[in-house]
Amino acid sequence: MASFNAGHNKPELSRSHADLRLKMGQKNEELASIPSEITEDEWAEIQRFHQEQHNEAQRKEKASHMQKRSMVKEILDKQLQERKAQMRQEYSQ
Repeated sequence: MASFNAGHNKPELSRSHADLRLKMGQKNEELASIPSEITEDEWAEIQRFHQEQHNEAQRKEKASHMQKRSMVKEILDKQLQERKAQMRQEYSQ
């Protein structure tokens, strides 16, 4: 905890607080050094992998969209045929 020195206006930090800051600083340095350990080829491979995942997701979405579109077209065609048959039957009577 902080305490005030008799002749100074600045609070005095305890040693445990300073130790905590030192430990936190070491962790940040360790984390900062991780990306530099990855080579350019590895970064390129990571980017390629993410691009492939994105492309595959787009292909799946497009295939799903086309399947739904085909299903809707089938239903509408069937309804149209039924309506035409119904109209022919009404005209023939």
